[in-house]
Amino acid sequence: MSRRILDGDVIYSRDGFIFYTFGYEHPPDRIIAFLKYIPKEYSSKLNIEYLSYEWGFKGRRYVRPAKLYTAENYRRIIEFFEKYYPSYVYDCPVNNRKLIAVPKDLIEEVYYPDEGLRRVLGISSLQPIYRAAVDFIELVSRVSGIGLENFGLHGSLLLAMESENPDIDIAVYGWQNYRLVKQTIGELEAKGYLRILYEDPLDYRRRNRCVFRGYRVVLNAIRKPWEVHDIYGSVIRKSVKHVKFRAIVRNAFESVFRPAIYIIQGYTPLDEDSRVSKEDTPWFLVSMIGAYRDILEEGMVIEVSGLLEREYLPDGRPYRTRVIVGSGLSDDEYISIVRDKYS
Repeated sequence: MSRRILDGDVIYSRDGFIFYTFGYEHPPDRIIAFLKYIPKEYSSKLNIEYLSYEWGFKGRRYVRPAKLYTAENYRRIIEFFEKYYPSYVYDCPVNNRKLIAVPKDLIEEVYYPDEGLRRVLGISSLQPIYRAAVDFIELVSRVSGIGLENFGLHGSLLLAMESENPDIDIAVYGWQNYRLVKQTIGELEAKGYLRILYEDPLDYRRRNRCVFRGYRVVLNAIRKPWEVHDIYGSVIRKSVKHVKFRAIVRNAFESVFRPAIYIIQGYTPLDEDSRVSKEDTPWFLVSMIGAYRDILEEGMVIEVSGLLEREYLPDGRPYRTRVIVGSGLSDDEYISIVRDKYS
């Protein structure tokens, strides 16, 4: 690989699986990822529900799980790989659980969103969906003043997959750029260029989906390389127990990325099993589930169900604690808003 892997970069493996890179912490010889597209001939070996439509790529048909982030689906995917392709399962000593992690020697190709955009910029005879994607990005770039090098094409467009139901998935590099892009989307809606989509209640918080020229557009933030401060192995994580609690959001600065990070205070357990010692009181909340990115603001009161973890530092300093939502160990993990900061 000629460059650093970032969250959302797409990996095509030698065995034909298509993975999406997860986060920014990876072992030296592997990339932690989740399985996004499965060759159709393997679908019967996984007892999971799939979307009704298919994709075509490199002469094969692919299917996609209807739900990507459930603990049950993750368990079944782990079991599938352990049985048929055990090289993809990694017993992670840092996170102390089994993860899907693609060995670098099994990577056939990596697809980068910014390179995907560069390949189509300047081409006059594009398919309609690519034309709409390029025109959308150029419009947002022009209105916001953000250079085109800060955008990328994602999803099926990045891979040039045949799709029955394609979206325009757009990557925005850098948290400041992403905030400005979302502001620009609101301005463009007011001028009639697009319509912001509200497909579920959390969309009123995220505001990162819209319709442009009849196509559904989804925007997500990716860290620039110098915004990456996670180093694999800099902490060792140990699970403590599942907890349910209320807390106040103190900072949502890094919530636009995946994993989404929220600083919290005022931990209040909701049941006896969720009581913790002073040393185990968590001060930050981490969501592995993309739906909870960028939905909370400073001052909100929230309710959380998640996995309490200790992070041990190698220099002997006292450990710190965090709560994970989307640990892959339970489907009873969530974030909900109890009271808005203005209430």
